[in-house]
Amino acid sequence: MAYNHEEDEARRAAARDLAKMLLGEARRLTLQFEAIQTLDPVAFHEAVSDLSALVDTLRGETGAGRVEPFRAEPERAFDAGNTENFILDIIGIFPEGASVENIYNGVVESGAAMSREALTVRLHRMLRAGKIMRPSQGHYALPHAPVTPLRRVP
Repeated sequence: MAYNHEEDEARRAAARDLAKMLLGEARRLTLQFEAIQTLDPVAFHEAVSDLSALVDTLRGETGAGRVEPFRAEPERAFDAGNTENFILDIIGIFPEGASVENIYNGVVESGAAMSREALTVRLHRMLRAGKIMRPSQGHYALPHAPVTPLRRVP
């Protein structure tokens, strides 16, 4: 099937957008793998090994020929809404609450341009808005109570 120049450009733009989205998801997965590593190093190594095998297959290193590496365009800083959602994603990885350091490292790894001071201000605003809670000094969690044997979720 032949595509005209405009259709070709639209397909390439869609592919680049999808690649950017997947790279963002990969960064989130990296944070989740770090959480697995702290909880169970054996499960972490098994999961990383399985992921590595999938990536090798994607690259074609298992016999289908080598694919050239993807060169992503430089990322732009997130806007306020996306940054807040990403902060919520990072906090959600840590059921007991994420430290400011955990959150800051996740934001930095995502490529977002945000200083630690700006993150602290954003966390306080999110806290006041009820989007997050602070179970202890310097730790933030999503605003839902954990389920325990003595307390059930309604």
